[in-house]
Amino acid sequence: MKRPLGVTLIGSWGFAAGVYLCSIAALMLLLPKTIPALRHLPYVSALKTVSPYPTLVIGVIWAAIAWGLFRLRN
Repeated sequence: MKRPLGVTLIGSWGFAAGVYLCSIAALMLLLPKTIPALRHLPYVSALKTVSPYPTLVIGVIWAAIAWGLFRLRN
């Protein structure tokens, strides 16, 4: 069955959000001194107040949702 365009767009957005959140959380965990250099990226100022672990979990959840949409799973 062919995947509808809307599902592909939503899955792409979810995957991009998951990768973004996971990469910011990984930077916060591995290289905490680089966060001031990234202050112009969206949501980094809000993510600095939160522990990187929930950010990583939410990023993985978004990526899993996107993977399910790409595979056409409910």
